Amino acid sequence: TLPPAPSGGTSLYNDSENIEGFSVNLNGINFDPNVKNTFFARLSSRIDSSGNMVFISLEDSIYLITGIDELMPSKIEGWLGRDTLVTDDEVLPLYLFQDVEGGQFDLEAARISMEVINNFGADMRFRLTDVRTVNNSTGQTATLNWNLLGQDLDLPAATDDAAAFAPISSSQTWSLDENNSNADELFEIRPDELIYDLGLIINPSGVADPTGFAYRYHPIEAWMSVEIPLHMSIDGLELIDTSGFNYADIDPDGRLKGGVLRLIADNSMPLNAELRLIVLDSLGNPLDTLVSDGMIDAADLNAQDVVSSSKRSMLEFVLSKESIEQLRQANRLVFYGRYSTIDLPNRIKLYEHYHTDLKLTGEFEYRIN
Repeated sequence: TLPPAPSGGTSLYNDSENIEGFSVNLNGINFDPNVKNTFFARLSSRIDSSGNMVFISLEDSIYLITGIDELMPSKIEGWLGRDTLVTDDEVLPLYLFQDVEGGQFDLEAARISMEVINNFGADMRFRLTDVRTVNNSTGQTATLNWNLLGQDLDLPAATDDAAAFAPISSSQTWSLDENNSNADELFEIRPDELIYDLGLIINPSGVADPTGFAYRYHPIEAWMSVEIPLHMSIDGLELIDTSGFNYADIDPDGRLKGGVLRLIADNSMPLNAELRLIVLDSLGNPLDTLVSDGMIDAADLNAQDVVSSSKRSMLEFVLSKESIEQLRQANRLVFYGRYSTIDLPNRIKLYEHYHTDLKLTGEFEYRIN
């Protein structure tokens, strides 16, 4: 009920109704299928009788403002229109080589699988116009060459399963390999980003289809998977691992005067490796680099070109007076390995179980008071 206006003033009445879960027809007053996105409201009102004589002038009026606020449909039905969506320089982070610091390798092959899933009741057409990878550390880029790059790729509409209140999606998958692209070159630069430009057209034919639909929680999906068979030649591939370090563990009384850090490496990779120890403080700042004259030897391949047992190597790092002073401030040690295949440019296969186990020991000299 709207109360009477005070003399010289106005009265207000606000009300709202939560329509969550309601079905809302937006075809206008007569539910005309040719009328779209039209909200119709019918208002019935009457003036309450007070039993007293009142005067109503032309200046007296009632204003009604009505509508729908914050409409967020769970499902829409009907012609979805024809629309074009374009993304430029969309960036996808890559973490494949996050522990690789440098070096070069030559991949025999790389395979990319792209799948697009259409959950809309509308045909789709999309086009990849540019795909490239970037190594932000080195500044290198590699651009994809593919026979379908820049071509229209069509995807049919999904089917509506109204009883389940969900779409039956349609999907298409495209594969890139060494036969139709240069996919391997995209990953030989050890990228940390993949960047692409994509155009998408909804209802590309432009023919109005009243049976279209879309569900709020079932968007268009796009997936990309990368398969890299590790059959490659490697030249100076740099891998790192970090370990905590507490100087008091080796010199609790502060009497260390010299000695040797001895690294025992059990290598099950068919790769030689040079290894350095980088000494870091608590802020990650490098304090010193310890170098050995030795090398981690590659494991031997059997008749099937597979490593069946690891090979042990021992590297020694001589501690000078200056090195000991830097170790006193150390918080971490970085094991920095530089791996290479034995017979470049011949390729080898790397398997998941290949690894290098490192154990750091020491032989120290102490002052005796």
